[in-house]
Amino acid sequence: MEGRSGGWIEVSGEDIIGKKLVDKSLLDGKTTIPYLLVKDFLYVLKKDSLEKGQGVTITILIDNKEFTAIFRHVGVNGKDNIYNIGFKKETTEYLKEKLYKSYKYIFEYNEDTNIEKPQEYIEFYKTDKLNTFRIELIVDDNYSFTELPNAEKNNLKEVSVAASEDNAALKEKFFDYIGNKEENLVNKYQKSYKLVLLIALLELADFEGKAVYDDICSYIKDFYIENHKKGLSVETSDSEIQRSIENLQVNTVRKVMNENPYNVISKEDYIFKEHVDDVEYLSFNTELWNEFTEEDKENLKDILNHKLNKYYLDKGLGENGELHSKKETVATVRNEETDTLETAISNKISRLEKNFESKAVEEYIYNYIAAEGYEYSRDIIKNLYLSLKTKPFVILYGISGTGKSKLVELFAKALGASREDETYNLIPVRPDWSDASELIGYRNIEGKFQPGILTNIIRKAAEHKEIPYFVCLDEMNLARVEYYFSDILSIMETRNNENGEIKTDKLIRRELFAGDKDAVKSFEDLYIPENLYIIGTVNMDETTFPFSKKVLDRANTIEFNEVNLDYDFDREKAQIQPKIYPNRLLLSEYIKISECSKRKDTAKAVIDELVEINKILKECDMQFAYRVRDEIVFYVIYAVYEEIMDFNHALDYEIKQKILPRIGGSGEEIEKCLFKLFLHCSQMKKGNLDSDYIDENTLEELTQYLEKVKKSLKKDYDGEKISCKYPISSEKILKMLRRFNRDGFTTFW
Repeated sequence: MEGRSGGWIEVSGEDIIGKKLVDKSLLDGKTTIPYLLVKDFLYVLKKDSLEKGQGVTITILIDNKEFTAIFRHVGVNGKDNIYNIGFKKETTEYLKEKLYKSYKYIFEYNEDTNIEKPQEYIEFYKTDKLNTFRIELIVDDNYSFTELPNAEKNNLKEVSVAASEDNAALKEKFFDYIGNKEENLVNKYQKSYKLVLLIALLELADFEGKAVYDDICSYIKDFYIENHKKGLSVETSDSEIQRSIENLQVNTVRKVMNENPYNVISKEDYIFKEHVDDVEYLSFNTELWNEFTEEDKENLKDILNHKLNKYYLDKGLGENGELHSKKETVATVRNEETDTLETAISNKISRLEKNFESKAVEEYIYNYIAAEGYEYSRDIIKNLYLSLKTKPFVILYGISGTGKSKLVELFAKALGASREDETYNLIPVRPDWSDASELIGYRNIEGKFQPGILTNIIRKAAEHKEIPYFVCLDEMNLARVEYYFSDILSIMETRNNENGEIKTDKLIRRELFAGDKDAVKSFEDLYIPENLYIIGTVNMDETTFPFSKKVLDRANTIEFNEVNLDYDFDREKAQIQPKIYPNRLLLSEYIKISECSKRKDTAKAVIDELVEINKILKECDMQFAYRVRDEIVFYVIYAVYEEIMDFNHALDYEIKQKILPRIGGSGEEIEKCLFKLFLHCSQMKKGNLDSDYIDENTLEELTQYLEKVKKSLKKDYDGEKISCKYPISSEKILKMLRRFNRDGFTTFW
């Protein structure tokens, strides 16, 4: 065992990366990684390196508890090869609790050299999950403290008190910097920028005192635009914000904030910027933020807002009487906008297509999208249609730039939905979403319910059930889907047919309303209506979060990995006008398996096949249950009876989209299970193939078999015909087997 700098110790063993003696920096929330170990950490992240300043969110498993941390390339004192791990407050508190002897020695005894130090360590281990590490805590059970003389105890107490006094002094200095309500503003605030930047940061900061910088700039942009709508000048005439107000963009706000308020305030060391997972954050000084009580934060907001109002009055940019009259004007404008929207939707409903066949509509959608200049395979259009009809929640996944979001927009547009009348809505997912508040809503500091983005869309959709409403959740796995979307997924599962209408349980828990009677009146009875369709787009790479089985069981996952870059410039461009289709085109006919008794022969044939597949999956504990069974049955019935796909073709897609995404891991039983599943789907004769030892030669034989299958499917092929029951699923299974052979583990993604 050889020592390394920073208390790190070189160790050997299965999956272990390194071992570190517990020290002050670790319990303060950071530890620097020795250069020789950096590559081992990067291996788990599937990265060769990080740019200077770049950070990646990682998962830390301690005692079967899950924590998050940041692995960051920091660069210190001119050195570019410095990496560290920054733990969140909940993690450091847990470490202090478990390693309390080291904590006491370091912080209470001030690492007195006259006292023996506890020998406590943390060990970092690799796991088979991307961006995930396991930590083992080595506690010194035999250690006991030597009682200190009173003089030394007092000295240690003085050191601790001194540190606390320093932080308290920092807070006092910051409050002095902000000033009080009575002071003159003339020399201190030439513009409103510093005030609005600090207000925005206080409003949006998370428990660590940081917020996404783009969110802050967007918040500030909305503030200025709202003032402009009230008929007020938002700033003095020499301000770039005022000059750009008619078309104010987030980039303009960012530029102004960087040039003036950020530079000024950051020089005082009160705020700073940092990058985490390629996202830029604005943050309060950590010591300062930790000193703030909730009362301090509210007091600061009160002072800053008072100063902001006073600034506008001093500059002659608005008075209370004028503001009141302008609010009434804005209310009138908003009512006019609502009336215009209602008129547009009423006109749309009056022009609905009445007589149509699903097969003809699917062909029209394909032709409409092609006329718009985009190339998607016919099968993708069919697949998306059938998936939405089966269940109004679908995931499109694949590499970035393959046109997932564009397909959602064009598909919706072909059916008559548009951004203009808000029947099509794009919601970009933020990496910092940790609950459903952004989508469903939350109770603000005044006790009022603030509806989320999705809640407002749902309310509009519920008022116009004749037409479909589409929501595109763009890059939905930038945040953990289970954190912000699980409530909605659970509510979707309560779908039930009540008197000819598909309804769910109520969307919003009553406690969110508190005493807000207006919110109760507007939102209490809201449920997810039958005309709302949610499509999530997903880029599967090392910067995103994987899906849990809870999500995968509840959606069809359509793959986008093939891109046709060809474009026929000579093709005659047909002008196809979008039609307006009623919601019954996509409306699910079946919610329960018992409802499809008229199609029981097809349903029984699907179930028989699924039983055989489940027998194979049972060998690796990956079998599925009733929800997956039912949705596959519905999909195949729609495909066959609407003449969109034949039986095997539809079931092939469903095996890939509903069953294979659930399979993954590193055990040899996973490999054997996939091999047997390949033989079942491909109908390849096992012959001399050995499922106990799948090497490159075996994989090559499987590959050659599928190549022969593809040749057999060509019209001009006159050789030996080779049948393959489910070629799409077979090809995906082969890719998963190749990955297992290469990496020792595999996933669908």
